[in-house]
Amino acid sequence: MPAMAGTASHGTASAVIARLRSIDHRALPPHAIQRRRHSRIVYREPVCVSAIGEPHRCWYLLAEDLSLGGLCLLSAEPHAVGSRLLLGLEPDTAMAPIRVMAEVRWMARVDFQERYRIGIQFEEPSDAARHDLRQLVHQHKRGQRTA
Repeated sequence: MPAMAGTASHGTASAVIARLRSIDHRALPPHAIQRRRHSRIVYREPVCVSAIGEPHRCWYLLAEDLSLGGLCLLSAEPHAVGSRLLLGLEPDTAMAPIRVMAEVRWMARVDFQERYRIGIQFEEPSDAARHDLRQLVHQHKRGQRTA
């Protein structure tokens, strides 16, 4: 029996709809829902990440971007939305490392790769950390304009 016109596209549409329904909307990446309060800059530097309660056990993840409110990290492993982390940003300038508590706000698998983008929101950074973050963002903004 011949296939009816549109059957193949209907099957594809059904698969897309099923995939969209399976998405955890709390874990959508920022390009899906923009709620940013701060502009972001390109920031491709390693960040020391520690689980809360294990500050001496650190692993490094590569950052993609940075703002005064958080950053995006690349990870080979998934991280649960809502988990809390201790971050250490180690600028390549004369600045001291910036330590800040953070929460995983979203996670998305990178298409065609075995890694994840992790959206991180800083949790009430200290005045000193906020000042250093502001300075770091400003330095990178200035560097991106001249590059």
